Amino acid sequence: MKIRSVELQNFRNHIKKEVRLSDTTTLISGSNGSGKTNILEAISVLSKGRSFRAVTEKEMINIDSNFCRAVGVFEDNTKLEFIEERSGMGRVKKTFKKNGVVKKSKDFVGIFKTVLFNPEDIRLVIGSPSRRRDYVDGLLSQVSSEYYRTIHRYERLLKHRNKLLDMAEGQVIHNIFENQLDVWDKQLTEAGMYVQQSRKMFFEFAKENLEKVSGELFGNDYLLQLDYKPVLITPSSLESSRGRDLFKGSTSVGPHRDDFDFIMVKNSRNLDRNSTHLKSS
Repeated sequence: MKIRSVELQNFRNHIKKEVRLSDTTTLISGSNGSGKTNILEAISVLSKGRSFRAVTEKEMINIDSNFCRAVGVFEDNTKLEFIEERSGMGRVKKTFKKNGVVKKSKDFVGIFKTVLFNPEDIRLVIGSPSRRRDYVDGLLSQVSSEYYRTIHRYERLLKHRNKLLDMAEGQVIHNIFENQLDVWDKQLTEAGMYVQQSRKMFFEFAKENLEKVSGELFGNDYLLQLDYKPVLITPSSLESSRGRDLFKGSTSVGPHRDDFDFIMVKNSRNLDRNSTHLKSS
């Protein structure tokens, strides 16, 4: 899908703004503070359903308004709309629409697919594992609504399990807690295994395509690879880690512990002697 125009209303410093985009490349220029990044943020929200830069979602709403709105019109006349309203107690209500019809977030995210690159993305290499996981989750959520639903389900289940583990922390008798954990563990394992299998497929796909990209960047001297490092969740791994989890009050295995490395490899493909890690985990 090619986006033709984006209309903003009370979106950060844009009280009312319409931007028309070209068929090829659109260059947005302006002085500092004029709202260039805000336009990119609105376009990204129409793709991912959330901001790539806001600490809290309400930041997108102009300080003098109670709501903000972003509308994208595409080459096939599809219209995507994002509305965010203040709902009290510091909370916001988000509404997603396609051609005027309200959609659930899981059915909205990924209709319009985008790839975002900004200077902060260097933190993918030097930053925390959670940043790298979030980036991969954002990509996979755009291409698979099932992944979007499952990763959110996994996060909810993990939150419940960790709360139960926290309640049990330091207790001598865990029978009651362990019976409850059996219920959560089955659901958590099913969701977690799906997430990790999907991530594995993504990294296998990336490996196949990075060779071409590496050739364009580094000639024939080096290959860029991504090394997926899952902390596998299975019925047996979750069961064997239960004692440790009860002691620490948190879940020690699963997708929320995954990471990946960027590796530059000499074209000899000898990983042991000729590889340079751009990042240490």
